[in-house]
Amino acid sequence: GDLEVDEITSVGVMDENRIMIGCRGHIIHEEGSLFMSMDGGSSWQPADISQVEETYVSSILVNPENSDEVMVGFGDIYNRGLEEGALFKTNNGGRDWEPLELGGGPISLLTYSRSNDDVVFLAIGGNIYKSNDSRNNWEIILGGPFDRECMELSCMDFVDLEIDFSDEDVLYLPLAGAGVAKSTDGGKSWEHINEGLKGMSIANMAVNPQDPDTVYASGLPIGIPGTFKTTDGGDSWLKLDGGGIYHPFTDEIYINPVNPDEIYSIADVGIMFKSRDGGMSWKPMFDPQHGTEIPFDVQTDFRFSSIYGLEVSPSDPEVIYAVNNGFGIF
Repeated sequence: GDLEVDEITSVGVMDENRIMIGCRGHIIHEEGSLFMSMDGGSSWQPADISQVEETYVSSILVNPENSDEVMVGFGDIYNRGLEEGALFKTNNGGRDWEPLELGGGPISLLTYSRSNDDVVFLAIGGNIYKSNDSRNNWEIILGGPFDRECMELSCMDFVDLEIDFSDEDVLYLPLAGAGVAKSTDGGKSWEHINEGLKGMSIANMAVNPQDPDTVYASGLPIGIPGTFKTTDGGDSWLKLDGGGIYHPFTDEIYINPVNPDEIYSIADVGIMFKSRDGGMSWKPMFDPQHGTEIPFDVQTDFRFSSIYGLEVSPSDPEVIYAVNNGFGIF
């Protein structure tokens, strides 16, 4: 499109025409760091939001049941924390914004419960918060000073949290080098579910929307990497890399909600792998380093770089948007 900004950090897709992006950088655009497109990304306008100075957009979340409702999280560019202005919400597609009473930041994670969109979770560093009343009030469910359970889980900065599509109390939390934790009571208590994940570094997870006991997990470029699958709610895990994933470190993993046997895994260097059989075999859709059998033009397509955000069109799950670090949104 026509937008020249610093590094794009996040993307939110309301429909095929309405898209939001957030930016980060020490030189913040004079009109802020949240932008909207009403024509599918051909042109962009700054969002009319009362952004606090020296902040950047750290996360964008579109309500999957009501695309006019969007939440935007912010962080301080110097990591000083925010007393206010960390979280904003719109109920009318970005025409008006209201700040929500939550300090801290950067907000590294925002996610809705699919079974009850009054329930929202967010993460600030190693703390997870939950709202049960449409984002008006928040309680910390994991983290905080001297949280014994957080110490036992080896908490660090959280970047993902997956929720059972049919039961909002069942949560899956990747813990990097400490594997995966699961809660069955909405975050009040947690347990490690690492049978088959010992020594693995898990960062990204995805729950099958039609079979919530089937969950995928993939890894960071630390420790022992890999992509894994459970079909029993985390009691045991199977490593999937032998099926064709030749770069094991991932930035994103996505399940097609219409056909959950179709899985996408994006490596941290921009390679996208696709499985059509529930992760048992994989083929590269494109590879910015080596190319594939698909015609590939390194001048116009994905480059060798990390993926900072992945979103799927709510109207067409075959349409996927990705933020390619340093090269824009595709």
